[in-house]
Amino acid sequence: MKKKLLLVFTLLMVSMTSLVACSKDKGSKENEKVTLTVWSWDVALKQLEASAEKFKETNPNVEFVFEEMGTEQIYTKLSTGLATGDGLGDIITLEGEQLSGYASNYPNGFLELNDVVKKGDFLPVKMGEVSVNGNIWFPLGCRPNRYVLPYGLF
Repeated sequence: MKKKLLLVFTLLMVSMTSLVACSKDKGSKENEKVTLTVWSWDVALKQLEASAEKFKETNPNVEFVFEEMGTEQIYTKLSTGLATGDGLGDIITLEGEQLSGYASNYPNGFLELNDVVKKGDFLPVKMGEVSVNGNIWFPLGCRPNRYVLPYGLF
């Protein structure tokens, strides 16, 4: 059941953007209470919280526990959890450039979204970041780049 709910939540997130990691739960009853743990940082966490509220409108049996942490803390906990097979969040924000290393080292560590994510719905650069070994994970979005010119240069 938890895996199914993660997939449904992911579909919602396709329109609102996020990243999903897999749970080991193989199923449960349709109306059984399910708690999903979300690991993320600041702005992304706020977006996930808003998306979760929308998701709960049609899935009242699902509760979310949000854990805000920095990127290094997430990567440390993620590495430990993937290595031990225990203690992972259910939904984890991860920078695109970090995904290939984790996906290569732990090929069964994440739920592939090949049947959910459509390549044409996202920028090719983002799809490149979240496509590893023929599998697709969820693209989060683009980081803004800024260029500055020192005053007096021109």
